[in-house]
Amino acid sequence: MPIGAIHTGVPKLTENDNSWSKVGDGLFMIDAQMFGEPENLSTYVIPDPIPTLIEPGPTTCHDAVMAGLDAMGIDEIAQVVVTHIHLDHAGGAGNMLKRFPNAEVFVHERGASHLHDPSRLLRSATRIYGAEGLRTLWGEMTPIESARLHAVDEGDRIDIGPNRWLDVMYTPGHANHHMSLIDSTTGIVMIGDSVGITFPDTNIVHPPVPPPDIDVELMISQFYRYRERAVPALGFAHFGLKSNVDHILDEAERRLRLWTSIADKYQDESPAEVGRRIEIANAADLRACGHRDEEIERTTRRTSFATEASGLLRYVHRHRPHPH
Repeated sequence: MPIGAIHTGVPKLTENDNSWSKVGDGLFMIDAQMFGEPENLSTYVIPDPIPTLIEPGPTTCHDAVMAGLDAMGIDEIAQVVVTHIHLDHAGGAGNMLKRFPNAEVFVHERGASHLHDPSRLLRSATRIYGAEGLRTLWGEMTPIESARLHAVDEGDRIDIGPNRWLDVMYTPGHANHHMSLIDSTTGIVMIGDSVGITFPDTNIVHPPVPPPDIDVELMISQFYRYRERAVPALGFAHFGLKSNVDHILDEAERRLRLWTSIADKYQDESPAEVGRRIEIANAADLRACGHRDEEIERTTRRTSFATEASGLLRYVHRHRPHPH
């Protein structure tokens, strides 16, 4: 699936700027500073030969992403790829196309229509965040014309040049339109939200399980697919690269099964109450596993347990209802 692009040559990379880092051969990461905070969203870039950006983030991250590209000396992007259409990953894709008028967007085929017409997505987000919250947290979401959208699915390839490409894995569970992307040169897989959220200096992984279409067993099945592919590292969207793949996937599965068991046991309670139970049990289990209090507190601050409980309750009501 080759795409014509403006080729600007090898970028002027001088790794003296904290806004970006090299994570593999020809693969770089920009800290998109989501919500104005560091280590909250990773945007991945393959600059050459067809400049490709993975996970543009919301429009409110546009300036930080552009600052990273500028620091790397990259003045053209030809391809924007999103793992899924949630606002923190794809909300700024249309805005990015204003800056790069020759660029095109790749998205899973189940999500493409929502990038072309985001009205339903925005209505749902407005119910959650309110109009002002939507504006301040995420910014505008610009519709993308069909001619600039490419819908892909499992087994497709997004070409970055004659000898480099991204293999598409369809990895639902977090969302039914979620995909992951394996870089052919490094073998690193950009996993979006298919595994969890973490930080560079911890092995804690919190499941991202908000409503509406979380499927826990389907999500866990993707962990085994990553193992089968023997990927050397996981490129988290939230946040950074992990090369201890088996350990991280074990940790993610442990958290996810623990949280789901609590939602299952207390499925008649409110999301706030179930979230409180999950937070308490999770912290105790993390301490029992040897994690430091400062690690636990940092990851807990980034987690809305009531929201995650809401997604898990929806899942258990659908898949594990109380017997009548």
